[in-house]
Amino acid sequence: MTKRKRNLYILEAVMLVIAVIWFIPIYYLIVTTLKNPQEATANPLGLPIHLEIGNYIKAWTNMQFPRAFANTLFITATAVVIIVVFGAMAGYALARTKTKMGNRMFLFFLAGLIVPFQMNIVSLYKIVKSLHLMNTPFAVILVNVAINTPQAVFLF
Repeated sequence: MTKRKRNLYILEAVMLVIAVIWFIPIYYLIVTTLKNPQEATANPLGLPIHLEIGNYIKAWTNMQFPRAFANTLFITATAVVIIVVFGAMAGYALARTKTKMGNRMFLFFLAGLIVPFQMNIVSLYKIVKSLHLMNTPFAVILVNVAINTPQAVFLF
């Protein structure tokens, strides 16, 4: 066995260990949802003895899952369409404009990528509250568009 082949096997083994470590929380999540509470606390990582599908039925009915899914679909689809349209237009304009104003706009969108989202949370909250948009889908769409448009500009 050559040194290169041995290093490749070692790399594959390390990647396999990392993949298993990443998979453990997903496995735990799925297995726990298929158990009743007593079985989940008694044997957290073990396979379920009796499959408990009632947890999914409870989540579907009690949590109003269809309505939440429809709201999420509406908000995401609307935000993505707006982001793609404005990102494509702004990206095209930035690519074709070779003026001082174009360079300033480039830096403006670049700043939107550099500034972390967490830094803007308080100001976004105050803006949404002052516009009386609290607890509305429009506020979520507006914030999503504002946060993700700079990235879309650079993708186009």
